[in-house]
Parts: sequence; C-alpha cells; structure tokens
Amino acid sequence: MDWPDYKRMCESPNHFSRWALELTRGILREAPIARKIVSTMNGRPLEKPADHRGGPETDYFRVELDDAAVRRVIAAFAARIENSAGRERRRLAHLCKVWEEYLESIEGG
Repeated sequence: MDWPDYKRMCESPNHFSRWALELTRGILREAPIARKIVSTMNGRPLEKPADHRGGPETDYFRVELDDAAVRRVIAAFAARIENSAGRERRRLAHLCKVWEEYLESIEGG
C-alpha cells in the first residue's frame, strides 16, 4: 500500500488505531462488544506502506459494529468523561468524538 492510500484509510471513520481500540475495550462494560473489539484487534491490521517504521502499536483495524453497539460505546465513554478531568477528560472526549464520527458514517451521515 502506498502512503496516500494508507493515510486515507487510517483517517476513515471505520478504521481505529490499536491504542483507541485498547482504550475502548477497557472502558466497555458490555462483554459482547468488548469481545468484538478484541476479535478485531486479533485480526489482520491494515496493511502498512513498505517503508513504515512502526510496530504493532501503530496498527489500524477496520471496525464493523452495528449502530446500536456504537451507541453503547459512545454512552460508555460519556459516562466515563463525566467522572474524569483534565488530560484524561480531553483524551476520552476526543475518542468519543471518533466513535460519534463512525456512527454518523454507518447511519449514512
């Protein structure tokens, strides 16, 4: 894969970094969605350009959840954001926004 295609895929709403998925899995209380996240991370990551220097920590994965599951993910983040402050709150709010963008994309928005 070349760099422009890789960057486009990484920026698409249905591709999430390993970091984002690991944080999401840690926040979720619903086992079925958490298992789906783990299954996604255990799958094949997005192909990287030949000269990409990052290891597995820089992997991106295509996520396929239905809108109801994504709404539950967003709700879990919202609840966690309420009980956090400072840098942690900003980090969670950013990731919640990423999930909201994914929801918009699967709803046709």
